[in-house]
Amino acid sequence: MLKQLMNRLIRNAPKASINPPSIPNAMISILDSELNSPYVAAECKRRPKEELNQFTMAFSCYILWLIKRSLESITAPEQTSLILKEIVESITQRSWYQLGLFEKIWDSIQDYLPTMRPGRHTGVLMPLVHVVLAANLAGCQLNNSNNPEFNVYAIALMKIIPEQVSSFMKT
Repeated sequence: MLKQLMNRLIRNAPKASINPPSIPNAMISILDSELNSPYVAAECKRRPKEELNQFTMAFSCYILWLIKRSLESITAPEQTSLILKEIVESITQRSWYQLGLFEKIWDSIQDYLPTMRPGRHTGVLMPLVHVVLAANLAGCQLNNSNNPEFNVYAIALMKIIPEQVSSFMKT
């Protein structure tokens, strides 16, 4: 069942619309597409109101990290840095952005996510657990999601985002 759900998520992943066709705008479109997905909307409804901004910042950092990893494999380091700078600039304009806390979460995500490993007893990599832990190490007070569909969505993004980035870069 888990594999079927994962395959369905990947098959039905929203295609980010890219207009105008610039790399930073395309990456921002990918970020927005995922932040506005029905899975994120449903997860936000399940969370206490006081967690929403922190959760959205943490999840956007996860998506940003996936975009960064994808770009690093196909662009020069300087180009990746410039693209990320523009994406972060767009994030600073969001209502949920909190100066200082976002940057702490982003730093924690970059330190912690590269070391994530599958669970010792399950053998399954649960990136959302690591995202929440990284955010909490940065000063947030988030609880882990207990929704299996949202957790599978977070796993599927590890495949979906690189495919979207790669697809755009080929055009």
